[in-house]
Amino acid sequence: MVFVSWNCRGLGNLKETLILQNLVHTHKPDFFFLMETLVNKNKIKDRRVKLKFDNVAVMDRVGCRGVLAIYWNNFISCLVHSFGQNFIDV
Repeated sequence: MVFVSWNCRGLGNLKETLILQNLVHTHKPDFFFLMETLVNKNKIKDRRVKLKFDNVAVMDRVGCRGVLAIYWNNFISCLVHSFGQNFIDV
């Protein structure tokens, strides 16, 4: 099982998006966890399709804090137990 975690500090520009896509393409993770994305929940959900993941759990922005997100595919048995501003429990 491959798990990739990235503190990306913003996904609002093309360079960061290309790095994200390259990470997923290169490592083919089963889970991909993002921290400090600084983009809204809808943009994270839209990237799910581009990154070829079936599922995403997102903790939306609160003020100027970043966004947490975790992606995974249907062949992985995953249940989101709870989430908050600083964690996602799966």
